[in-house]
Amino acid sequence: MDAARAFMPQVLAGFSGLIDTNHGDVLEFSEFVRLIENHPRWDWRRAPVAQLLDQADGA
Repeated sequence: MDAARAFMPQVLAGFSGLIDTNHGDVLEFSEFVRLIENHPRWDWRRAPVAQLLDQADGA
């Protein structure tokens, strides 16, 4: 997971496209990178974006 987290923003800089997180979430790549940088413990394979954002809002 750490390798993927480091790989994507560095190697795919400037990439544009969509990422499917397998939870019904389809995100623009730049938004996905922002989320993994701002929430380093987020495991996109197991937790949907809505759950991540709820936690960030203190819910």
